[in-house]
Amino acid sequence: MPVPVRAPAEYAARAMPNHFSDLGFRVTSQETFESLALRAADAGDPVPAPPGGYLVCRVGGGIELWVQTTPERDVCGCQPHFSGPARLRVGVTEIHGSEHNPLDGALVGWADPPEGDPEMGACPVRIDVPNFAAVKDALAPPRIVVMQVAAFAHWLDCFPGDEAFAASQDPKVRVAAESFFPTGLTPLDDGPAPNRAEALFSGHVLSVSPPARGEEQAELLFRKAIKPRLLDPAT
Repeated sequence: MPVPVRAPAEYAARAMPNHFSDLGFRVTSQETFESLALRAADAGDPVPAPPGGYLVCRVGGGIELWVQTTPERDVCGCQPHFSGPARLRVGVTEIHGSEHNPLDGALVGWADPPEGDPEMGACPVRIDVPNFAAVKDALAPPRIVVMQVAAFAHWLDCFPGDEAFAASQDPKVRVAAESFFPTGLTPLDDGPAPNRAEALFSGHVLSVSPPARGEEQAELLFRKAIKPRLLDPAT
């Protein structure tokens, strides 16, 4: 029996930006999410990851779609990623697989740890890993790894320079032009931390590239894909 492809709950809100829309895909409902995942599966390259696997669809321009499959090769999920040139040293102290889907997972640790000590660093981080099941053994803590990390903006404010950035802030609560606050690991109102891969940060733009056109690029790729659909071996 085919497995339903469930969109993350936040993607169902039509007006809310999400990780797919950041890359130029109009994923606004369960139906549009499922359509994108199924088409990406046809164009994807297999990455074994027991108990299932991934089909990674490299759309172009750094845009990737990591489609998740069951042992029966049914599509059961999809995570976006953006492959860029930046690299981050991370001291891994914990890894967490999803109790609902073994292909989903994240790591917790420290950014930019000192040599030989993964349990210290510039700040704590939690990072969702789109190919978690394929690399979890290589992430087993404690260890230091080098990762390519993509940040998807929920909102973004831009300023012409440091002075304009400083002037925009509340005089009682100021942050530096380069800062990082791991909000997903910060306890709220004396309760537990939400334990999500979320952060509030500021920094300087070093380079830019043309806007992501995931849907346009994917459409060209999907048209060229001639692989049989892997969802049903009988088709």
